[in-house]
Amino acid sequence: MARLTVQACRRYNHNESRMQFEKNLDSTELTQQLWKMFKVLHDKTWDLNYLLSSIGFYCYKAKSSVHGAGYGVHVKTNTLIPAGTIVSIYSGTVYAAGEPTFLPSIGNKFILQRKDGYLIDGNDRFLSKIIHSSCCKRERYYHTKLGKYIEQSDHSWLKFYHHTKLEDMTEPRLTMVKNPYSIGHYINSSHDSRPSEDQQTQQANVMYYEYEFDRDVWDIDLLQYIPNVHYNPQTMYNRDHKGGLVKSIVLVALRDIHDGEELFASYKNLVYYNIYYYYKTK
Repeated sequence: MARLTVQACRRYNHNESRMQFEKNLDSTELTQQLWKMFKVLHDKTWDLNYLLSSIGFYCYKAKSSVHGAGYGVHVKTNTLIPAGTIVSIYSGTVYAAGEPTFLPSIGNKFILQRKDGYLIDGNDRFLSKIIHSSCCKRERYYHTKLGKYIEQSDHSWLKFYHHTKLEDMTEPRLTMVKNPYSIGHYINSSHDSRPSEDQQTQQANVMYYEYEFDRDVWDIDLLQYIPNVHYNPQTMYNRDHKGGLVKSIVLVALRDIHDGEELFASYKNLVYYNIYYYYKTK
């Protein structure tokens, strides 16, 4: 029988409560949240005040409270963000197991693995940037009413988040981004050992949640706000989803989040999920 150390048991007990929270999430409700978010972005030329009034919050890059971590992701809200709310999306190219990730993975700290083995590369520079842009331009359709091609995924986040926090952007700079919530890949880890001014600020307040955009049910005009694209489009399709399933990861609030808070998530959350059940069945 496999045995665990005391420290490992504490980690698994903590992760068990995290998994219970995940089980209580309603995927239908999360889809409605994303649909509302994309609809707001699509129906009107948005600005920051419009996002606050219609969605209730937005995310921006600013100096992290973690010493030496550079930038982090913070939230702006007039009230608070309730637990169970999707606050951001992890952008990037989606790779299935066995697909060529060696070259884009060199020196890359933005590759996140889902429980099903799919990888999401959220790096906005170098080869990763070229691959993502190329794949997005491949996934497009001709809009007969507009008389032009519309992309079915978003790559505008590649050229926007090299800059500082969202509040400092001018109006023309804001319009360069289709989806300002596609910033989840910049969220720092709650397990970072580097000291901060307040250790409490490093506690995880959001969690990674695996989500699939079902292109059979989504409005085709809203697909352009999805910041994920498959390296190989054939990995999206199966017998039940002829339009394709786009693998993604969204960041969900674990508790109520207040104005100005920095977002933290556990990078090890997805890994511990599988290890926990391995030992639990022993």
